[in-house]
Amino acid sequence: MRNSREYVKILESSGLSSEKANTHIKVIEKVMFENAATKEDFNFLNNKIDRLDLKVDQVIVRVSNLKEQVSNLETKVNNIENNLESRIINFEKKIEGQITSLEDRINTRVTGLENKINIRVASFEEKIEVSFTSFEEKIELRLTSLEEKAEVRFISLNKKLNTIEERILSKLFKLMISLFAAMTTILGGLGALFKFVF
Repeated sequence: MRNSREYVKILESSGLSSEKANTHIKVIEKVMFENAATKEDFNFLNNKIDRLDLKVDQVIVRVSNLKEQVSNLETKVNNIENNLESRIINFEKKIEGQITSLEDRINTRVTGLENKINIRVASFEEKIEVSFTSFEEKIELRLTSLEEKAEVRFISLNKKLNTIEERILSKLFKLMISLFAAMTTILGGLGALFKFVF
């Protein structure tokens, strides 16, 4: 066919791929070459071409509608993107404001808590200092009392030891006198016995 390339271009512009367009034309050429003998064949081929042209026109219309739909879809997508971007920006601003407000509240509460803790710690330190001072005073009084009692007990024990020592010395002295008297008597007896014997 002399116009086969032209039909291929028409089919390609209607949205068919080059391979499909060439296949259509080859089918038509095959039909024409195999059935070109009679007028009926030409009429059949013309009808087939008309139907093919109708289909091509339908494809062109569908492609045009599809392009319009794609354009509308692109417009919708762009609108959605713009809307989403605007909403995201507003949401980010809202979140930033909430975070800033939360940080301020947290800082305020932390500061208040620190002040309360400092006051409680200072009060506790004062109580500990007072208690410790009172405890030291009580310990000092107890130690002083114990020292005084210990000193009294020591003096009393010392007196008792002195008394016991005096008693022991007195008894030792008496014992020594008795021993001395006994030894004198024994020696006197031995002297008399010695004189008697010799």
